[in-house]
Amino acid sequence: MPEEIVALIPILSLILSGLVINLIVRFIENLFFKKKENEKSAPTIKVNRDMNGDVVTGDKIVYNNSTENNNSIETFEKYVSNPLDWERKLIDGKEAWIYKKDSSFQIETEQQLKVFAEPWMKPFSFDLDAKKGRKYNVSLLIGGTKIHQVYFIQIEPNKSFVPMPKQEFKNGKLEKYFWERNSLEHKIYKIIKPFYDKSSLEDMTEESDLLEMR
Repeated sequence: MPEEIVALIPILSLILSGLVINLIVRFIENLFFKKKENEKSAPTIKVNRDMNGDVVTGDKIVYNNSTENNNSIETFEKYVSNPLDWERKLIDGKEAWIYKKDSSFQIETEQQLKVFAEPWMKPFSFDLDAKKGRKYNVSLLIGGTKIHQVYFIQIEPNKSFVPMPKQEFKNGKLEKYFWERNSLEHKIYKIIKPFYDKSSLEDMTEESDLLEMR
């Protein structure tokens, strides 16, 4: 190989190395610039975390903090804490209340065929012997599956719609009927109570010696 060509080899190597490095730098700069442009053009979605730890945007849950327990009665009880989070609808002719933030959570009522009467109802019904009360199944559903059921009583003729009170016995004798404040039934009552019923459970306990709010 001629000596002139041999002498040029280190120079050519340096030139080629510079070109390769320059191409790599340009490629990286171009890639970084496109990434920045994409970041600038991406839409901004504002999310917040509510009191339950769920991530929400607007009034919709986008991440449920309790996904592993989402089909539990504990989750349902958490959601019924605020009556304003529920709305009344008619579904297939049935009255239902839907959780606004997740429509898979629903409350449905269904009247039983038999009439109902107990002594605690006497101050609120003109004729207890006529057995004017009606018992209702109040079902809690998630995704159409019933996970729990409680019972409500419609007292006629004033149409009060209240949870079926619990009973307290002493020495085998019935002593009291009572409701528990902030219980699941109490929370549901605040959601499904008829708008025309101006009384409260507390008002009713003042009218009956057999009833208590605890």
